[in-house]
Amino acid sequence: MLEGRRSCIPHRKGRPMQGSYALWMYLPGLVLFVGGIAFVILNVILSHLIHPHVRTHEKYVAYECGEDPVGGAWIQFNHRFYLLALAFVVFDVEVVLLFPWVVVFREFGWFGFIEVLVFIAVLLFGLAYAWRKEALVWDKPQPMYQAGPVVAAVGTREVRTDGAAS
Repeated sequence: MLEGRRSCIPHRKGRPMQGSYALWMYLPGLVLFVGGIAFVILNVILSHLIHPHVRTHEKYVAYECGEDPVGGAWIQFNHRFYLLALAFVVFDVEVVLLFPWVVVFREFGWFGFIEVLVFIAVLLFGLAYAWRKEALVWDKPQPMYQAGPVVAAVGTREVRTDGAAS
C-alpha cells in the first residue's frame, strides 16, 4: 500500500541516517512534549482567571463525597493501617513486575530463572522481616500511654512536673 511512497525523512537505502536527518525523528516527541507543557500552563492560567473569587464557608469544609463532614479532621489514626497498606502496595507491585517475566521466561533460560529467584528471595526476606517485627499482626495489644510525673535533672537539682518537692 505504501510501497510507492517516499519517506518524508530522506535516507539512503541500507545506510543509517546521519547528521540533521536523524534529528527529524525526534520532532514528533518534541512537539508532544511542548504541547503537553503548554496544555498544563494554559489550564493553570485559565483556572485562575475564570474561577469564582467569593470565599464562603463551604469552600473551606472538607469534601466527603457530597456528605456533610462528621467530626474533626484531626483524629488518632492507628498506624497499622499504614503498615498494612504499604505491605499491600509492595507485594502488589512485586507481583505485577513478575507478569512480564512469565510471558518471556523461556527466552531468558536459566539466567532469567535465577534472576527471578533472587527477586522473590528479596521479597520473602522483606515478608519475614515484617512478620518478625509483627507488622502484620492486626490485633496486637497497644501499650497504653500513661502520663506520669516527668523528672528532669537541671544542673544539680531535680525538677519534677507533678508539683512534688524533691
